[in-house]
Parts: sequence; C-alpha cells; structure tokens
Amino acid sequence: MGTSAVDAFLLTIGDDVSFVHQEERFVFVKAGDDLSLQCSYEPDVGTRFYWYKQILGQKLRLISSFYKYNSDYTFYGEFNNNPRFKLDTENHKNHLNISDLHISDSGTYYCASSFAYNFDIGEGTTVSVEESLVLVYFLSGALGFTTILIVLLSFSVYKMKSKNNIQFSESQSRYPANTEVSSAADSLHYAALNIRAPNASRRQTNATDTDCVYSSMKK
Repeated sequence: MGTSAVDAFLLTIGDDVSFVHQEERFVFVKAGDDLSLQCSYEPDVGTRFYWYKQILGQKLRLISSFYKYNSDYTFYGEFNNNPRFKLDTENHKNHLNISDLHISDSGTYYCASSFAYNFDIGEGTTVSVEESLVLVYFLSGALGFTTILIVLLSFSVYKMKSKNNIQFSESQSRYPANTEVSSAADSLHYAALNIRAPNASRRQTNATDTDCVYSSMKK
C-alpha cells in the first residue's frame, strides 16, 4: 500500500536536511500591504513544488502546486481564482506572492517539493498580519506607561498610609487613653427650689407658684 503525498509531507516535517529553502521564519506585516514568500530549490531535486498553509489548531491546506518542466501552476480551494495569490516560478524559484493582505492571511506557510513518493519541506514562514503596526506599537507603549503609573500610585498610597500610622502612634503616646477629658469633669448638677409666696390668698395657696432655680456645682 503506497504512502500518500500528504502523509509523506507530514512525516518529513522537522527533518534537518532540506532541498527547498525559505528565506524568512517570521514576518510581521500590515493589512493591505503586499508580501512575497521566498522559496528556492536545488536544480536537480524535485519535479513538483507546493505551498501549504497551516493555522494553529487546524489541518494543513494545500495552496498551490507546479511542475517545473513547464512552469504551469495551479491553486486549490479558497485560493483558486483568487487574484491576490500568484506564483513566481522562474529560475529555480517557487515564490508565493500575496497582495492586499488580510487578517485571515495570518498563518504558517510551508514550501515543499516532491519526486515520486519523496517529499521535502522548507523551514516554514510564520506570517502575522496586523490592522496597523503603528497602533500595535502605540497600544504596547500605552500599556507599559499605565503599568508604571499604577506602580507609582500604589507606592504613593503606601507611603501616605505609613505616614498617617506614624502620626497616629505619636498622638497615642502623647495623650494616653486613660487621661480624663477636662470637659467631662465639669459636670453640672441642677437643683429645683420651690418658693411659696407668703401673702398669697387662700385661693392662691391651693395653686402653688413654683419658680425653678438652677444652680450649677463644679467639682
């Protein structure tokens, strides 16, 4: 039972020896820009050449293939009839050109070659497409500044609390808790005196005129 091309491709991922060479391992680009993924191969190695794309957590997807003796190439699936994707196959090259980059173009791209059932694969190029690199740098700087500001504010609050605790301790030592407040010692005692008028009439004697006199006594 023969081994399929894709199975052979999967078995060769991570091999140290490769006859196809990808120029870059990581690429960061802005949406809307153009990108050329570079891949070259040895003249006497391989007859068919491919590009694959892999998104983290998903299976490999075949992008393109071409036969080096006539330079005809074919795109597959979602990449077929998509004018943003083109191949440059001149002079032992298998360059994948992508124009007007989209966020969905992010992923890892592998250049590969085959001869019979033998597959060879490049190192892979990981492409990250951002809305705006300027915005990314700005947000990263703002995040760093905010972090520093939070640390400084936290330190200031800590210093203020420490200062208040020291002042409170000094106040406690200067005025002990068992010291009586002088105003509490100045208590008022009130007495009410009833004074009856001496020449009051009989009728008036039944009704007592009472004057309330208050005096204060100080200990």
